[in-house]
Amino acid sequence: MRGIRTVDATVPADVVVDATGRRTRLDRWLISAGGRPGQVSRAPCGLAYYGRQYSVVGHPPAPLTTRVVAGLDEFTVGIWGGDNATMQVALAPLASDRRFVAARDSAVFTAVLGTIPYFGDWLDALQPITDVSVMGGLHNTLRRLVIAGRPVVYGLHAVGDAVCTTNPTFGRGLSMAMQTATDLVDALARHPEDPHLQALAMDRAIEVHIAPYFADQAETDAARLAMLRRTVKGHPSPAPSTSPQLVTFAQLRRAALVDAEAFRGVWRLMGMVGHPSHVYRDPVLVARVHTELAAGIPDVITQPSRAELERALRSTRRASHLRRAAS
Repeated sequence: MRGIRTVDATVPADVVVDATGRRTRLDRWLISAGGRPGQVSRAPCGLAYYGRQYSVVGHPPAPLTTRVVAGLDEFTVGIWGGDNATMQVALAPLASDRRFVAARDSAVFTAVLGTIPYFGDWLDALQPITDVSVMGGLHNTLRRLVIAGRPVVYGLHAVGDAVCTTNPTFGRGLSMAMQTATDLVDALARHPEDPHLQALAMDRAIEVHIAPYFADQAETDAARLAMLRRTVKGHPSPAPSTSPQLVTFAQLRRAALVDAEAFRGVWRLMGMVGHPSHVYRDPVLVARVHTELAAGIPDVITQPSRAELERALRSTRRASHLRRAAS
């Protein structure tokens, strides 16, 4: 790597950093320059995301820093606090669940949220400031620029989403960006004159600090998708995880509703300050989680029945069509 070529000029540089995000064209650039592309691993998130932004205009039922994500039987729903007294609310069904196409309509979106009392309470204090936006086709991705011990390029490094993307519901983008940026600074500081060792050091950092979270997210998403497909589409049930020596993310998250140590374990994973294998195999934590699960944990968010959900998806959409036809 000698620098970058733009439409207007060529800019010499010893180091080029790709921070262009999940839509990076890095591999195309490498191929067009006569090089090899990186190695990209992918695992589907499998969900479609219907989201809307709101401003807080009333008396909210919880702090504005609220971040609640609930994995219901037929879809995921979440609310996230933002800047300047704004909130984002999202529905995330299976991407293949065509029933939710109707949720593009703001009235349908609101009706579905209204079937969940917790989110209905939030809606009483919110004023929409956007239409419903739709996002889909997302994958967990991991890009490596060293293949079989050989860098595909010297002097070009990726950070943030250009290295790894994971399910946006988990909000790890900022942690990934900070981790890869600091790893790159360390690699350049340790090997300021050797681009080969820089590339190897950066790849080693990705293997240690990033790859485990990609693998963990891929496994977590696969389990969640299997459960949704069973419930929504009648697919066979996945084999349950019953090992007494470890827990899954779903088990840990469930126990976190009632156990403080499990709650800390969840956020160690979410914030990327605890290695997945260490958290899932911590003997004290594993024992606590299994004890809580065996005792039974009540649901904290009441979810709609299938009939209630489909009524919200159908009847409100029909009324919306009638209003448009009459206008």
